[in-house]
Amino acid sequence: MGEIKFIGWDKVDKRMIQVYNICFNAGNSVYTDNTFVCVMGTDGVLYPKDRIILRQYTGLKDRNSIEAYHKDICKYKDYAGNNQIGVIEWADLSARFYIESVGGDDEGNQDGDLDREFEIIGNIHENPELLKG
Repeated sequence: MGEIKFIGWDKVDKRMIQVYNICFNAGNSVYTDNTFVCVMGTDGVLYPKDRIILRQYTGLKDRNSIEAYHKDICKYKDYAGNNQIGVIEWADLSARFYIESVGGDDEGNQDGDLDREFEIIGNIHENPELLKG
C-alpha cells in the first residue's frame, strides 16, 4: 500500500502547509456532522477545515523526484508526442489520479496517465498563471 499523506493550501495566509494530523473530533467528544474537523500543521497550529484545502499525495514522483500531489500542474508529452500542460486530478469512476490536459501543442489536448514521465512546474493555488494559455 502506498504512503498516505497530505499538504494543505491555507486560503487565509496564501501559503502551503505541511499537514501533520487531520483531526475528526474536538476535545473528548466526537461529533457526527464533522463541524469540528481540523488540520494540524507541522508548525503545531490547528487550522479549521474551512481554511485549508487538502491536497493528497499520489504516491508518485516526477522525473526530478518531486512528490506529486493532487492539483499539481505538470508538463508531459501526450501519446502523440505533443507537449502538454495539465493538472493532476482524481477520477472517481476509475479510482486513480491522472493528468487532465489544460493546454499544449495544437495537435491535441490529451489527458495523460501518471505512468509516463512528467515534470511538476507548480500547483493551481500558488501558480494559477501557468494555466493561462
